[in-house]
Amino acid sequence: MTATNENFKQNPISEAIEAAISKLRPEDIYTDKAHNFKASGDRLRGGCPWHTSKSKTSFVVTQSTMQFWCEGCQFGGTPIQYLHRIRGGDGKPRGVEFIEIAKEICQKAGVDFPEKEINPEEQERYSFLSQRSALLANIIEFCQGQIRDEHRNYLHSRGFTDADIVDLGIGFYDVAALRKHLAGYDRKLLEGCGVLHDRLNGYLVFPWYDDRKRPLTLYFKWTSKTPPDGMPKTTALSNPKLDSKEVLESKHVPYCFDRARGEKHLVLVEGVTDAALAQVRGDRRVIACVAARLSGGQVETLRRHGVESVTICLDPDKAGENGILSCVKSLEGGQI
Repeated sequence: MTATNENFKQNPISEAIEAAISKLRPEDIYTDKAHNFKASGDRLRGGCPWHTSKSKTSFVVTQSTMQFWCEGCQFGGTPIQYLHRIRGGDGKPRGVEFIEIAKEICQKAGVDFPEKEINPEEQERYSFLSQRSALLANIIEFCQGQIRDEHRNYLHSRGFTDADIVDLGIGFYDVAALRKHLAGYDRKLLEGCGVLHDRLNGYLVFPWYDDRKRPLTLYFKWTSKTPPDGMPKTTALSNPKLDSKEVLESKHVPYCFDRARGEKHLVLVEGVTDAALAQVRGDRRVIACVAARLSGGQVETLRRHGVESVTICLDPDKAGENGILSCVKSLEGGQI
């Protein structure tokens, strides 16, 4: 099926949960004595309540997103998944259990809980996407550890410094190593997220985040100017699927908008590396649409965050020229 914006509208309960989680702190949720967290930048690392960890660092909470991941258990998600599992569940609450934990989180954060039923399909979608986001965070960190000197040298030739590479979280995608790393993970989730396809092997990977700084998708760029025959120079993860149905338009937030959030006047470029380089050189206004035009979801994201104007600077070719007209019409439709 083809993804449309209608497929992925947030349910009011999901929106309330996300609003509540954004107001909470790790110490409000992750309270098990086994954690004994130590801060490492945006992450808290500690012991796991579900398995014995010699290093006492396998359980990681990202403070800015409130998501967790346990390397030993190969499991992660949001506070909802954590609270369900810490209380003896499997970390995949459904029905009444899901609603009760959601209400508890909203009450703790002072967010009104909508008086609306959320059906099992919507609960499953929320749980799946929460676990997907935690999975992508784990993959991003793993791939950062796979990057080698030859990859850095190529990125240097494109204008990125070593500090830039770390800042952007750029890594290298070795599918065989990643498959081994994720060997204990839920197969249905891995297949639905499409993260172990052989077509992704050998690429540099640029993390792409949503407007709340959670991993949204991964963008891949070949490690030299010319890729082997039959391989694209760039590619990206496909939209995730749950039971063969697409459940997210995975590029509905422009690339680098997480860094530009709060800016009212933005600059739109076409390529991921163009936006990335501008950002690490200090221009927080620059975002990328990719594919020479803004999607409906991207325009809606800009509108929702109160963006007032966008200067369009797409590639100087025919696709870029046509894309400019498309972007102008889309932005006008969003009253930007």
